[in-house]
Amino acid sequence: MNDATICDTLLQVSEQQERAIELILAGQRDGAVAESIGVHRTTVTRWRNSHPGFIAALNSCRQENFKAASERLQSLSSKAIEALERALSRDDVRLSDALRAIELLGISGESMPKRDDPREVLNHMIDCELHQIQSAQIAHLSDTDRSLAEFDSPTPEEYATDRDTARQNVMARLARQFKADLENHRDAQ
Repeated sequence: MNDATICDTLLQVSEQQERAIELILAGQRDGAVAESIGVHRTTVTRWRNSHPGFIAALNSCRQENFKAASERLQSLSSKAIEALERALSRDDVRLSDALRAIELLGISGESMPKRDDPREVLNHMIDCELHQIQSAQIAHLSDTDRSLAEFDSPTPEEYATDRDTARQNVMARLARQFKADLENHRDAQ
C-alpha cells in the first residue's frame, strides 16, 4: 500500500471505527470499546490520538451531541429563570446555586473541539510536528541566542523544507500505525 492510499484511508472511518465512536460517546472506556469491536485496546487509543478521520468523526459527533444538549438547555432557560426568580424572592436558594444555573445557561460551543474535517486534523498534526522540528532546531542554543532565534522567522524556503519534513514524519508515523492496526486486525481474526 503506498503513502497516498494510506493517507486516503486515514481520512476515512470504517464501520468498525463508527461503532467505536458510538461506544465512546456512550461513555465506554477504550478497553470496553476494543473488546466490543474485536480489536486491542491500544488500537482504539491510537485511533483516538492519531487517526485523522477517526478524530474528526468523533469531534463531529461530539459537536452534534453538544449542540442538541445546548438547544435543549436553551429551551429550558425560561423555566429555569422563572424558578430562579421564585427561589430568590423566597430567599431559599444559595447564591452558589443561582450562579451555577446562570453559568449553565451561558454554555457555548467554544469549549467543543473544532476540527471535524479529517484534513484539518491532519494539518494540525503536521503543524504540531513542525513546531517540534523548529523547537529542536534552536534547543541547543544559549538562552540569549534562543530568544533571538524565536523572533527571527525562517525564510520561505526553510519553512517549506521544515513543513515538508513535518508532513513526511507525520505520514510515516501514521503509515506505521496503520500497518500495525492491519496486523493486529489479522491476528485477532
